[in-house]
Amino acid sequence: KTYLWLQVTCQGDQLDFDEKFFSKNRLEVDYSDRAPWMKFAIEEAKAAKGVKEWVAPLNKMVKKYHNHCNLKDNPKTTKIEDRPSVAWCASFVSWCLDQTDYKGLKTVGSRFYLADDELYNDKLAIKSKDTFVKKEEAFYGSLAVFSDCNSSGTPTSQGHVGFVYGKLSDGKMAILGGNQGDRLKVSSYDCSGKVFLSYTDIKGKKHYKKFRGFYCPINYRSGNNELKTYKNTKEANKELLNQIIQTSKNGESSR
Repeated sequence: KTYLWLQVTCQGDQLDFDEKFFSKNRLEVDYSDRAPWMKFAIEEAKAAKGVKEWVAPLNKMVKKYHNHCNLKDNPKTTKIEDRPSVAWCASFVSWCLDQTDYKGLKTVGSRFYLADDELYNDKLAIKSKDTFVKKEEAFYGSLAVFSDCNSSGTPTSQGHVGFVYGKLSDGKMAILGGNQGDRLKVSSYDCSGKVFLSYTDIKGKKHYKKFRGFYCPINYRSGNNELKTYKNTKEANKELLNQIIQTSKNGESSR
């Protein structure tokens, strides 16, 4: 807990205070509303129970995220795309943000959260550069955005976005997000800016990613930026989901 000490000077027949005000009755500062969207992200992760995206209840939850973002299966139709196989990391992030006063972009494209990248800022009605800001350091609940790339680091238009949940003892970040190994859970991500191997598919092809930055709503101010450190993602998921989720030695996809 954090305590705020106040010093006041009284006028009239009151004495001056130069000691800690309310020395017995301390005023506690509650940070429970820090990154308020994380409350919903955590509730959703617990509700998903660690299952794969095509298994209930997560399959219906993915449909909810896509519906929220008004994703159509074809621009010429009105049918909502509800297949879990369609990338849903950004749909999940958008849904969580929109449960609060800090609104998301209602997009299924993680790249649109790159508030400092003009390439994508003219593609949406709500531009991320007007609603989000890039931050130098990670904090609890900040958005971590990644681009798919080749081994040399040349980015593609695909990528990934999730929420910073904590730090890992090896220096990587614990990211809470959807589409992480086809689940809604905490995964390990390299946020150093170096190209890293994301996973190797069943055909032996290697898929790479590169960290692009931490972002948050432009009008958000956090009073407590501290991140909890976990030994590994097993420990983080045990805390979050009350279960151990194994990660494949080949890595995990995150569409």
